Amino acid sequence: MSTLKVNSIIPTAGVPTGGGGGIIKVMSVSDSVRESTGTISVSTSYVDTPFTVDITPASTSNKILISGFFMGEPASNEHQLMFAVKRAISGGATTTIEGASSGSRGTCISVPNQGYFGSNDDSTPFNFSFNGLLDSPSTTSAITYTMVVKTASGTFNLNYNKTVADADNSSHERGLSWITVMEVSG
Repeated sequence: MSTLKVNSIIPTAGVPTGGGGGIIKVMSVSDSVRESTGTISVSTSYVDTPFTVDITPASTSNKILISGFFMGEPASNEHQLMFAVKRAISGGATTTIEGASSGSRGTCISVPNQGYFGSNDDSTPFNFSFNGLLDSPSTTSAITYTMVVKTASGTFNLNYNKTVADADNSSHERGLSWITVMEVSG
């Protein structure tokens, strides 16, 4: 059996303007983290979820393609939750990847994919997902990406991968959450 190893394969016409190469590396949370259940205390400042992944880019010109999924249910007010991604470069800066700041508006990547269930906080989980978030960290140092969450007001508990009640009942679901990063050649 033969093995072919190359740094990159470029078409004879070259890489199109603004285009990149291919996927170099894929990293995701471990199965034990993805399948775990628990509770996070959420407040008006971003807090880390357990869904975090490390990657070390091979080149400063490479980009990181990020996707994630969160399943859970808060004790109340899921309509106030906001999610983002925190990027921590080893020996460098920590940055929250989120929307543009403007006045007192909440900044985030997105909010949960379900509506307001204010009177049903024990059996109606929500999900939050994003796919195709492209980051340009410009480093070859190790990077840690973490899914983070905050609320517009107050403090309450947010269950991940389970409902609030989490009883042995078919209407109390359990799920999976994760974050995956892919290094894309520049």
